[in-house]
Amino acid sequence: MNQSSTNVLAGMETAKVVFDINVMQPQQLTSSLMVIRQTVEEIKSSGVKPEVVIALRGVCLNFVSTNRDQVAPENHPFLDKIAEQIAALKQEIRIESCSVAAKNQGIENSSFIDGITPVNNTFISLIAYQANGYVSIRV
Repeated sequence: MNQSSTNVLAGMETAKVVFDINVMQPQQLTSSLMVIRQTVEEIKSSGVKPEVVIALRGVCLNFVSTNRDQVAPENHPFLDKIAEQIAALKQEIRIESCSVAAKNQGIENSSFIDGITPVNNTFISLIAYQANGYVSIRV
């Protein structure tokens, strides 16, 4: 028997979550962003205020850069979908990119699509979010 989200979230006013995303394929990022969007909508429909952060690090930073050189041309349609998803999500979700990972991959922070906020180090961000009551979900 499935328990409804309304029952699971009963008594909560706010759901604080940070999604730690480090995926290797653009298809994985597209799927992850879709599920995160569904999760936020379900939290809201349960009458709970979502406070959501997405922390992007690793190879997936290539999928949110305007420089597509590191992504195979056959995957470019996924990059377009990711840009659309970010545009929708940025309205209510903070989306961060790791400057350490970007530098290690030769990605300029200025190349990230609109809606991505570079931070110095997402590991430090994750520590801070968890210390402030956010649940961390690794993707």
